[in-house]
Amino acid sequence: MKNLFVAGFFLLSLLAVAGCGRASETVETVQGPEPELRPALATPGERAVPEIDGDLIKVNNVLCAVSRTPMSQETLGKFTGRVVYAGNNPKYRGKTFEFNYCCAMCQQMFPQKFAKDPDGVLRFHGLL
Repeated sequence: MKNLFVAGFFLLSLLAVAGCGRASETVETVQGPEPELRPALATPGERAVPEIDGDLIKVNNVLCAVSRTPMSQETLGKFTGRVVYAGNNPKYRGKTFEFNYCCAMCQQMFPQKFAKDPDGVLRFHGLL
């Protein structure tokens, strides 16, 4: 049973990396005591700090908006794209969001993903 779990985890890891055609970047992290790590691992997503300029909201996400892998400082801002929110939240309706991506393929895939579930994407990045 344990081998099945390990094999499943490995397969999911490969699929996540294969999804955007780019391997996860190494991001330096500080290892804390295990009890402090558990809540962070249990909470999916990130807390992006957006910049608001009229109807444009720059999300400043550090996890790729498609593959959800961490991006290095060199990658941030290299692949960006804008989408218009057409979801149910009146606060954001008609606003344009600018997201960061880890590669050109994710940049191309994101508008379709955002159109399917705009509230889920904003929730993942801590905006809802």
